[in-house]
Amino acid sequence: MHKFIGETILNVLNLIQYVALLLVIFYLLFPTKIFSTIETELEQGAQKKKILRMVLLILFFGGLSIFATLSGVRFLGVIANTRDLAPLIAGMLGGPIAGLGVGLIGGVHRYLYGGFTSTACGTATIIAGLTGGVIYKLNKGKFLSPLYAVILGIIFESFHMSLVLILSRPFDQALEAVKNAALPMIVANAFGLGLFSLIIHNYIKKQKIEAAKKKTENELGVVNLLQTSILPGISSEMKEEPEMDFSFEELIPFMAREVYKKGIVLFNKDDKADKIFYIQKGLMKLMEINKIVGEGTIIGETGIFSPYHKRTLTAVCETDLEVFAIDQEKIFKVLYQSPSLLLGLLQLSIKRFSVNLKETITEKERIESELKIARSIQASMLPTKFPERKDIDIFAIMEPAWEVGGDFYDFFFIDKNKICMIIGDVSGKGITAALFMVISKTLLKTESLRGLEPGEILFRVNNLLYPDNEECMFVTVFCSILDIKTGELQYANAGHNPPLLYTDRDGFEYIDVNKGFVLAAMNNINYVTEKLYLKPDDLIFLYTDGVTEAMNPDKKQFSNNRLLQTLSSLKGNKVQKCIEGVREEVGSFVKEEPQSDDITMIALKYNGYN
Repeated sequence: MHKFIGETILNVLNLIQYVALLLVIFYLLFPTKIFSTIETELEQGAQKKKILRMVLLILFFGGLSIFATLSGVRFLGVIANTRDLAPLIAGMLGGPIAGLGVGLIGGVHRYLYGGFTSTACGTATIIAGLTGGVIYKLNKGKFLSPLYAVILGIIFESFHMSLVLILSRPFDQALEAVKNAALPMIVANAFGLGLFSLIIHNYIKKQKIEAAKKKTENELGVVNLLQTSILPGISSEMKEEPEMDFSFEELIPFMAREVYKKGIVLFNKDDKADKIFYIQKGLMKLMEINKIVGEGTIIGETGIFSPYHKRTLTAVCETDLEVFAIDQEKIFKVLYQSPSLLLGLLQLSIKRFSVNLKETITEKERIESELKIARSIQASMLPTKFPERKDIDIFAIMEPAWEVGGDFYDFFFIDKNKICMIIGDVSGKGITAALFMVISKTLLKTESLRGLEPGEILFRVNNLLYPDNEECMFVTVFCSILDIKTGELQYANAGHNPPLLYTDRDGFEYIDVNKGFVLAAMNNINYVTEKLYLKPDDLIFLYTDGVTEAMNPDKKQFSNNRLLQTLSSLKGNKVQKCIEGVREEVGSFVKEEPQSDDITMIALKYNGYN
C-alpha cells in the first residue's frame, strides 16, 4: 500500500512536469497570431488567414497530443499520460473543428500505438476534442474559469477511465489498468487545465488593461492638445462673433426617415459614430449632460467629426421620436458639394465639443487629483521609518509604474526578538492591483502577528483571498521571519522571485527556495517553511520582477545575472546604499525606456545579537 501511494505521488509529479513544459510553450506562443480569434479574422474577410490559423492550431496541439503519448509515465504496467489535455484546450480555443482535428491526430496515433486499451484511449482523445469544441460554442468562445477547468479535467478523465472499462478486454486487465492510472491522470489533467485557464484569463485581463491605458492616454493627449493649442483660438473667435443659427433642413432630401419608441437608446457613448440624425418630431435626452433636445436639432455630428469617430454622449428617446438619418459616407459626399453646410456643421460641432471638453478637462483634473491621493495613501501604508538598531540594518523602496501599483513590502516586529519581512507582487497594475495589494498586505500582517510559521501564514492568507477572488487575480509573496537572538531565518515562498543572500564566504548568491504556488488562485495549497541561519554581516535581499525584467530600448531585460553582478559590486555597503545602487544601475540600463512594472526592493543585514 505504501509503495502504491509513493509511486502514485511520484508519477503525478512526473506528469505535472510535462504539463509545466506545455505551459511554458503555450505562454510563449499565446500572444502570437496563431491564437488570435477566428471571429476577428472572419469580420475582416480574411478567409485564408482563418484556414491557415486553424491548420496551425490543429498541427501544434496535435503534435503536443502525440508527444504526451510518447512521454507518458509507465506505472505498474500501465502508461499514464496527459494526452487529452491538448484536444480539450484546442477545442476551447478554436471551436469544434480545431478540437476534432487535434483529437483525431492524437486519437489515431494512440490507436496505432497499440495496447489492449488503444481503442478506448484513442476514442477518449477524439471525444476530448469534441468536448472542448462544444464548450467553446456553449460558452460563446470564452475559456472556462480556472475552477470550472479543473472540474472539467476531473470529469473527463473519469469518463476516460470508464471508457477503458467498457471497451477494453480482458476486463480484469482493464480494471487493473484503471486502478493504477486513474488517480495520476485525473490529477495531472485537472491541474493542467486549471493552470492553462489561469494563464489565458490573466493574459486577456492584461490585454484589456493595456488597451484601456492606451485609450486613456490617447484621449488625454487629445484633450491636452485641444486645451493648449486649439481651444484658445476657437474661444477667441466665438467671443468676437455672435452665435449663429444654421438651418439644416436642406439635408433632409438626402436622409432616411426612422421612428423610435420612448425609452429606446439611440446610441451609447463610445459607440461607433456612423450616422447623423435630424429630429423632426419628439424629444431626446443626452444622458451625460442631462440635456433635452427637440425638433429641428442635429444630433451625432460631433462623433462623425471626432478623431476616433465615436459617440461622445448617450442619446435616449424621451418621447416617441421621428428622425431623419444619414450615414457617414453619404454625409461627406453631400457636405463636399455644400461648403456653407459643412461650415455650419463644423462650427456647431466645435461649439458642442468645447462645452463637452470643459467637462472632460474638469473630470480629468478630478481623476488626477484622486490618483495622487490614492498614491499618497498607498505610500503611507508602506513602512518608511526604518528601525535604528545595532543588531539589524533594514531598508526598502517601492516605485509604482503607474500612479498606484500592485507591489508591496512590509516589516514589523512580532516580539522584541523576531522581525517579519514580506515582499509581494500582485498580478496586473493600476487601481485594481492596488486594492488587491492593500487586502493582501493587511491579511499577511494580521496572520503573521499570530506567531505562526511563514508556511502557515501563506496557507491561511491564500484561503482567505481565494473565495471572493472573482477577478481571478493572484499575488506572489515571499514571507520571512528572523529570530534576531539566534540568527534563525524561517521563510516560505508563494511563487515569488528567489532572494539573494550575502555571506563572507560565498558573497552574493541566490537562495535555492521552494517555488510554491501563488496566493489566491487555488484553495488549500500547502506552503513549505524552510530555514537557514544568518551569521553577523550576512545580508538578505528581496525584490520583485520589476527589477530583473526592467527592459531597455533594445527590449533586453536587466536579468537575474545582472542583478547578482550589481549586488556583488556593492558588497560591504549599508543596505540603503545597496538598494540605491541597484536602482541607479537599473535606471542606467533602461535609459529613457518607460518603466513597465513596479520596482520594489527590501534588504536586511544581520549584525548579530546585542
